[in-house]
Amino acid sequence: NLGGPTAVRDFFTNLGHRSYEDRVYSNLGEHYLVKLRYDDAAKTFNTFVELNPFHRSAPRFSMRVVETFTQGGFPKLVLEAKRDFASKYGLKAEYWQHFKPEESPEVLSYLKANLKDLATHYHAQYQNKDLMAEKDANCREALRWYGDYLESFPKDADSPGINYRLADLLLENKDFVDAAKQYERTAYGYEPHPQSAAAGYAAVYAYREQLKVAGPEQLDAVKHATVASSIKFADTFPQHEQAAAVLGAAADDLYEMKDYPAGVATAQRVIDNYPGAQPGIQRSAWIVVAHGSFELAQYPQAEGAYTKVLVATPEGDKSRAGFVDNLAASIYKQGEAANQAQDYRAAADHFLRIRTAAPTSGIRPTAEYEAGAALIRLQDCTAAANVLEAFRSTYPKHEMQLEATKQIAHAYRESGQVSRAAGEYERLGSESKDEAVRRESLLVAGDLYQQSKAQDRALAVYRHYVDEFPHPVEAALEAHFKIAEIHKAANDVPSYHKELAEIVRIDAGAGGERTARTRTLAGRSALVLAEQVYQKFTTVKLRQPFEESLQEKKQRMDAAIDAMDGLVEYEIGDVTSAATYYMAETYFDFSRSLAEAERPADLSPEEVQAYETALEEEAYPFEEKAIEFHKKTLEVMRDGIFTTWIERSLGRLAEMVPGRYAKKEVSNGFL
Repeated sequence: NLGGPTAVRDFFTNLGHRSYEDRVYSNLGEHYLVKLRYDDAAKTFNTFVELNPFHRSAPRFSMRVVETFTQGGFPKLVLEAKRDFASKYGLKAEYWQHFKPEESPEVLSYLKANLKDLATHYHAQYQNKDLMAEKDANCREALRWYGDYLESFPKDADSPGINYRLADLLLENKDFVDAAKQYERTAYGYEPHPQSAAAGYAAVYAYREQLKVAGPEQLDAVKHATVASSIKFADTFPQHEQAAAVLGAAADDLYEMKDYPAGVATAQRVIDNYPGAQPGIQRSAWIVVAHGSFELAQYPQAEGAYTKVLVATPEGDKSRAGFVDNLAASIYKQGEAANQAQDYRAAADHFLRIRTAAPTSGIRPTAEYEAGAALIRLQDCTAAANVLEAFRSTYPKHEMQLEATKQIAHAYRESGQVSRAAGEYERLGSESKDEAVRRESLLVAGDLYQQSKAQDRALAVYRHYVDEFPHPVEAALEAHFKIAEIHKAANDVPSYHKELAEIVRIDAGAGGERTARTRTLAGRSALVLAEQVYQKFTTVKLRQPFEESLQEKKQRMDAAIDAMDGLVEYEIGDVTSAATYYMAETYFDFSRSLAEAERPADLSPEEVQAYETALEEEAYPFEEKAIEFHKKTLEVMRDGIFTTWIERSLGRLAEMVPGRYAKKEVSNGFL
């Protein structure tokens, strides 16, 4: 009647405080409550708390405020009272600097309930679709009270569940990283509890949700966190139904991050620890092992893994062709390694395995070519030729066709199969687009055909060469000369002489391409042709009527001298010696023909004597010229040159001038 709690406050203020003040406020508040005067009751309880915030009984008065509004059915006021209580008596509040929490178990119990109620209320408000405008505010409030609960009661039996609900709220609000961290705290920060495994899996889920929205600058960190959380989940809860899937996804992530050792190891755990996992999970793990091992240059392991992947991949699957190629590449790399180690047999075996292990792979043709090349290095030429022949037959349009032909030709040549080698070189000479290769191959083919006694084939190849490659002149003349020699060996004299004449003609028109070698070939060819002119000259005998035969003899002598004189221009030592020798012999033959000429039948003995004397006088100058030219042949001996033609000239001089050139060496015996 005096004014309620205000009168109580004024009374004790004016007359002095008493130890029983709390009971006065309590009795007054309870009196109002009995009278259903809820507001007055709450005001009375609050007045005491305001005047005595650090009184031991202050928390009890705050609790009565909550209970009063609850009893009166004022939910908003209840909520405000609970917020006020949680703020004043949270374990971080100033109140607990004056008292020990463990000495007030009823206050702690009430605080726990209040914090839980507040967090639950605001969480529910956050989820209420009718309150979207207040969504952010409700989220902040719920997070605050969940956080206060966990901070105040970290080891409480209800804390894991509260923590899980906090993580759920963060996930609902799409704060995926914070949600993942709270799920991890729930899963691994407490003693094992019923929600541990679910929280661990939810952490992985939250991280993966963040991966979907992470920016480039954040992506790498989130990937690492996702992998770490996934592996921890699998380590902690290996029996969980999602453990294999989570671990497999982590292996995929590690491979994408190019952490190949960790990726392979993680995928192998899936394979080893979860043999009963879904086929797709097992296949993905084998793919990581295969790709990762290949990147780490562990090619045998990669080969085995790709084999497993193909077993698990249906025939019609679009990815199958790529895995076949990868399998082939793993085997091919083993072949390359063996090549580098100079283990050519192993290299060839690896390369050839591809045609059975991965017959449809794009790398198979190259592998079979490399197998042949390895066998050639091993000098197993027969096997090499067989492999390369099969390659060439199977892949007629492959870019390595010509290289295969080169290798086959080399293999046949090295193994002594000269005829087959010649055929391959001839083929190379026809098919190659490189002019230098074609020229060289045709020449080699011609030589090999000659070695194998296939003169007709050699002739055809050389003819092909000179028709297609008239330049450079020197090489063309070499081929012409070989053609001439083949005709000579076959006793085809007309063709032989025709070819020699062609050599002389080409050299004469070579201009700047004329070389010492072309002059040599042309000079020797011209010598043979000149010898024919000389032979025609020697066949003419001086018969009656004498004037007619003498005229023919002189004409042929002039032709022979001109032919031999033309040889000197080549400036080739043996050719010049031969020309000089033949000029000497031409004059000598003419002298001898005069001496041996047929005598007229109607001469008297005196006329015969006079006739012979006249012939001798005509013949003598030619014999002298013959001796003079033979002496010229000997002049080159001063330069240290001695040829068969010089030797023949010496022999002829010994016959013609024996007094000077037929002397024999006389030995005086040993000194």
